[in-house]
Amino acid sequence: MLTSNSVMILYIVWVHFIVQVWSFGSPSRLPSPKQKITRRQSGTIPLNQLYAEKDDSVENIRDEIEFLKNEALQKLTALDDKMAQMNGGRQDPSGGDEGLSSSSSGTTATNASPVQQESKREDESESEYMKRRLVERLAVSNNPEYSDVINSARTTQRDETLLDGTKWKISLDIGREMGTWMPKDWGISGDRLKLDFEIEFTDEQLYEREEFLGSMGDAKIVAVKGGRMTLSPSVREGVREISVKNGGWRVSRGNGPMGTSLLRFYIETDEKISRKGGDVYCPAGRIYCSCGFFSANTPSRGEKERYKKKLDDLIARAETLDYEIAAAGFLGKLKKNAEMIRLKVEMQESAQRFREASILDPDSSILKFSSKGDVGLTKEGGVCCKVNKGVALEYHILGRFYIQSCKE
Repeated sequence: MLTSNSVMILYIVWVHFIVQVWSFGSPSRLPSPKQKITRRQSGTIPLNQLYAEKDDSVENIRDEIEFLKNEALQKLTALDDKMAQMNGGRQDPSGGDEGLSSSSSGTTATNASPVQQESKREDESESEYMKRRLVERLAVSNNPEYSDVINSARTTQRDETLLDGTKWKISLDIGREMGTWMPKDWGISGDRLKLDFEIEFTDEQLYEREEFLGSMGDAKIVAVKGGRMTLSPSVREGVREISVKNGGWRVSRGNGPMGTSLLRFYIETDEKISRKGGDVYCPAGRIYCSCGFFSANTPSRGEKERYKKKLDDLIARAETLDYEIAAAGFLGKLKKNAEMIRLKVEMQESAQRFREASILDPDSSILKFSSKGDVGLTKEGGVCCKVNKGVALEYHILGRFYIQSCKE
């Protein structure tokens, strides 16, 4: 017979066993992420969990490698397209059409141009197609037949660097202009100040922030020859030399009319420039200039010529229609007058398109080209000064300037 104490002990042991079994299966006993890290560091994490985590890391690395590879292939594809445009119409070295070679069994695509890539085949996946293009693209780099295309793509000069090292003559024409915010009595007499100097658009980085240039990233130094400019003589005074400090320059892309580019630069003087008894002066400080910038790297799209021809044709038709209206009867006049109205509307639209195209592709007569002829600047630009109005900044028109390339 078991005593009451023995039964009590067995009962306590049994209850303790039941509690342990229940707590072992409870969700609260599952390891937390922090416990997993601790157990991994102590070397007690189960092997199956460790391998699973390693598999996840490897999978992530593979995904990253695949992403980088696809990004590289996309860049190569874009380069292929650019090279294909540059090499358009080129004949195959064998003398036949590009991508084709003749044989006794027919014409096969055995000499496909590495630049003109073959399209995706039906029996290959997207990944296989991209890999094949990569191999073909690498083959182009070792093909002497296409080395000129590759070299031209590599050596294409950025528009922003075309002015590096170029020298120009600047003539400032300071005086009252329409729309200026200078004082009402400034330049009211019509007098003007003529200031001449030479500058070089250097390739040296400008390490100074200037709001007028827009960005410091690609701003460079403007060097004034001799550190001075000449004030032209007047009736009251002769020639005078003015000390000038170097400034900065930058090509501002897309900020001109119709999204064209602007050349912005500035110089600096320590003195107020004026004539005795005159009502025109140039304030001390920085003098800001801007004009149009047009690169020879950008080919003409022919829109200006196309709209010009269309406009000429419409004008010729309108002149003919005038004679037809005069000779037509009553009903004929009504029809031809309606045609004339439609013609005039079309002429106005074409004239507007022609003006816009002329801004994007200006006539060479309004440009001054660099000594190499690879960049053109509008021969006339604007001049202004900066005025602080409390927390605001204003740019007041001082006049205009004229620019011309120096003969090197």
